[in-house]
Amino acid sequence: MNIHKRAINIAILVLTIVLFAGMSNKAYCSGLSGLSEAGGGSWASMAVVLVTEPVGVKRTDEPVEVVLVSDKVKPQGEDIRVTDAGGSEIPCQVSATGAHTYRIAFIAGAEANSSDRYHLYYGNPSAGKPNYGTLNSVVNNYSKFWQTDGAYIGWGGRAGFNISGKNAITVLRFDNNNDKNPTNDPDCLTDELAWAWFYGYLGSNLNADNPGDFGISQAQLIENGPVFSEIALGTARLRYYKDQKWIMANGVVDSVFCFNKNYQFMKNGLGDEVFVPNLGAGDIRQWLTGYDSAGVNPKYLAFRNPNNGVVFGAIAKDVARWYMTAKCSGAWDRIISFDDSSGRSNAKIYWYSDTSNSYAGIENLSKSLLNPLQVELITDAEPPTTSVSVTPPGPDGKNGPDGKNGWYTANPQVMLSANEPGATYYKIDDGAECVYAAAFTVPEGTHTITYYSVDAANNREQEKTLKLKVDSSPPELSAGIFPKRQSNYYFINEPIAISLDATDTISGVFSITATLDGIAVSDGEELRFSKPGEHRLTVVSEDFAGNAVSKRETFVVGYDVAWLGASAKEDDAGNTLISAEWYSSIPLRFTVRDAVGHFVEDRTVRVVISDGSNTAAFTYGKTSPTVRINPCDEKYLLYVYTKNYSWLTAGGTYTVSVYFGGSDGAPVILHDVATLKLY
Repeated sequence: MNIHKRAINIAILVLTIVLFAGMSNKAYCSGLSGLSEAGGGSWASMAVVLVTEPVGVKRTDEPVEVVLVSDKVKPQGEDIRVTDAGGSEIPCQVSATGAHTYRIAFIAGAEANSSDRYHLYYGNPSAGKPNYGTLNSVVNNYSKFWQTDGAYIGWGGRAGFNISGKNAITVLRFDNNNDKNPTNDPDCLTDELAWAWFYGYLGSNLNADNPGDFGISQAQLIENGPVFSEIALGTARLRYYKDQKWIMANGVVDSVFCFNKNYQFMKNGLGDEVFVPNLGAGDIRQWLTGYDSAGVNPKYLAFRNPNNGVVFGAIAKDVARWYMTAKCSGAWDRIISFDDSSGRSNAKIYWYSDTSNSYAGIENLSKSLLNPLQVELITDAEPPTTSVSVTPPGPDGKNGPDGKNGWYTANPQVMLSANEPGATYYKIDDGAECVYAAAFTVPEGTHTITYYSVDAANNREQEKTLKLKVDSSPPELSAGIFPKRQSNYYFINEPIAISLDATDTISGVFSITATLDGIAVSDGEELRFSKPGEHRLTVVSEDFAGNAVSKRETFVVGYDVAWLGASAKEDDAGNTLISAEWYSSIPLRFTVRDAVGHFVEDRTVRVVISDGSNTAAFTYGKTSPTVRINPCDEKYLLYVYTKNYSWLTAGGTYTVSVYFGGSDGAPVILHDVATLKLY
């Protein structure tokens, strides 16, 4: 396996953020007393690691890395801590890679097409290095093995395959049974010595002393911790992540050989599974090419052994060209190989194996590794600032000592805007706190809106308040004429009281005014009328916000008309019925009194008789056929001569209406209606 000298980032986006002395010294000690090895100190700085899932697959337990550049961190990064969004500490692996430069790796996850937040704390001089444990990796250059709690990789030529000048990895184990002892797990490479080796220049370290010797490099453990262990074989790099089913290597690995006819199938991630024929030991045939990428990433290449349920393969990222082939020879070669001439510094190869006897595992893993979690490191020590605007832009209340008193007469809309990404929250009075999404309407009343924002770095703004007074409803008006009479009909000289009352439970009643026929009247004022007529009371009330309500009430003042004679009576419905004998002259008699029962002589009287088509009208006069007034016996008398009105006939029914008014420009008022029946 040839390995170029290059950095490892396992198909994970690495962000570098520079944080030097100009940043805020705000301490983030609240709620962090549980962070390990705090030493009694607090963390001066905090950043947010925003992890976003890009392709619609839920991710769990996926390694991510960020690079932090800061002069606030202790020399070896001992004071760096990572927590999830709920504040629970997550084991992280910190490497000081340069002056004030730290690589931080931890295991993360995110829901499909969504983001999750992790918090990065640092800048605590009192903090000590946390003890998260390690993968217990050991490298023994002489015995040539590397052991972790989940993998075992050995190298050195297998008997009969000792290739001069090359190191070969012949054992690859995963702790699939989770007993922390990988030596009793199946060898994913050999499968009973089936996979022969990672073939390549693993130990290549060409030096001036011996340029032809490719085998002088010994394996070195260059890093181990709670997240991963990494070894180097010359310029080669192999990295094992805790609890993963794969090992990552540089992208210059040449190939993997398998000499086992039981791996009878091969598949690339873009095509169907291909059967690999097994011929006799001495039957050497041509190569069967299962896949040649020719620049198109097939997602993965894999072989399957249907006899023991093992699928082994590789996923390549940013590799120019790679192949999967099988050779029908005595050795039954099965090969996954890579073009190491691409020169792509970001090329990564992920070796994968499990016992699912299907390609689903490597298929799902390829989707994740080829579309890694997107990682953004957000550093911000300053809280956001939320601005508020109100529509309409200001209160329009018009009543009060200064003409303006802060009342809105239209329900205002409140818009909140933070100066940086994050979330904004608000509540009205003591109501439930809401996440601001769009402008909201403030209801009537006096309200306090409390609001604040939290930025992407979890900095919380101090709460702000906005007080708004809203009254969009007019007062409730209860005003009118008292006492109440049927049909608003009152008698002459009857005392009438004006009642003015209004209530407003929000801004309060500012004013209430009234006019009677255009003349101002006051609450409780008593009125008496000496002439019949129609009158209008208008009442207007305003609240302090300027909302107005008006009420108009019309009433009639007139006489109490009563028909006289034995022939005049009321029917069951209270209507006056006059029965008269049809003759040449029909007498109609009635009396008119005021509110206190005094007879009233009013010469504006007018009596109208009608059958609906024909009408006869009679006014005051001293001789018939006019309406005459006899104050002595307190009655009005009208003789109607039937010979003058051919439509007045025996057996007919007619309407008799009595009106007063009409003089001095006063309107004519209907005072009474009776039914006349002739027999």
